[in-house]
Amino acid sequence: MKSYALIFPGLGYGSDRPLLYYSRKIAEKQGYNPIIISYPDLPRGDRNDSAWLEDCILRGRVKADGQLLSCLDELKKSDRILCIGKSIGTAISAAWCTNHNIKASYVMLTPLEQTFSYPVESALVLRGTSDPWFTAGKLPVRPWSGNYTEHLFKDANHSLETGNVAVDIEYLGLAIEKVSSYIAAIAARG
Repeated sequence: MKSYALIFPGLGYGSDRPLLYYSRKIAEKQGYNPIIISYPDLPRGDRNDSAWLEDCILRGRVKADGQLLSCLDELKKSDRILCIGKSIGTAISAAWCTNHNIKASYVMLTPLEQTFSYPVESALVLRGTSDPWFTAGKLPVRPWSGNYTEHLFKDANHSLETGNVAVDIEYLGLAIEKVSSYIAAIAARG
């Protein structure tokens, strides 16, 4: 049975950018077959406009349907599904999996607050304390009923960057280390 890593990029943060690129490489080394979702025509807007964000999440989910419905039966039979999302991709992945009753584990790189409205059983959450897309301190202690681990990066923005290149490189290494440990733990559970 195959294992799949579904890669859900962010707006302006494609699958070739470091957080997603290295996360995908780690998943591949653990035996996951990557499927990169794209939704290049999502409209730009104001992060404070909840209607715009909800519209983008819905449009992204429709785009994911167009790319994943042909393999939906195989995904449902898979023993392991890993969703690796960045920003709006975290909400799109959780919405898509919820809509199709897909049980997945999640790597959530700088998630949007809307992501936490979807049921998730297992997630690694990485976000910055200075992320303007996510109100610092607003995350409930247990937003989901399942297992999740959150790691905060001090003074980091929505790309987990601080403006100090040395710190940014350190944060990238730490983030990828967290992703690697999480994916290895999933593999160990079988």
